[in-house]
Amino acid sequence: MVVGRPEAVEPTGPSPVAFWLLPAEPWSTRLQAELDALATRFDAPRFAAHVTLRVGRVSDLAVLPDGLQRVAAGLNACTAIAGRCEAGDTLFRSLAIGLQGDALQPLSMALRSLCLPGEAFTLDAPEPAVPPAG
Repeated sequence: MVVGRPEAVEPTGPSPVAFWLLPAEPWSTRLQAELDALATRFDAPRFAAHVTLRVGRVSDLAVLPDGLQRVAAGLNACTAIAGRCEAGDTLFRSLAIGLQGDALQPLSMALRSLCLPGEAFTLDAPEPAVPPAG
């Protein structure tokens, strides 16, 4: 797990957060090449691959990096296996690849502890998402 520190942010109350899992090399490069090829083929925006593990709100962004380090320290390695593939254009063109099993569920649940109670939104099973590459 790579933990980034937020840029100089001065939150004025609860802040929205999204916890993403990014592919490691060499998969990151391979997946990006595939996504770029699809974007070119279908005249769609370029996207960076990630798995959205949890979306919620936190009370203080400043304590988030230390909280993420604690979560990472308490986890074991796991393997996520890709399953079904879906594409859509309801709100924007997207590609989602479902994961088999619940290998990422412990990580998603651990991240829940960093979110405000009642504020966390979670997927029934973590699903990959494809945000615009930036």
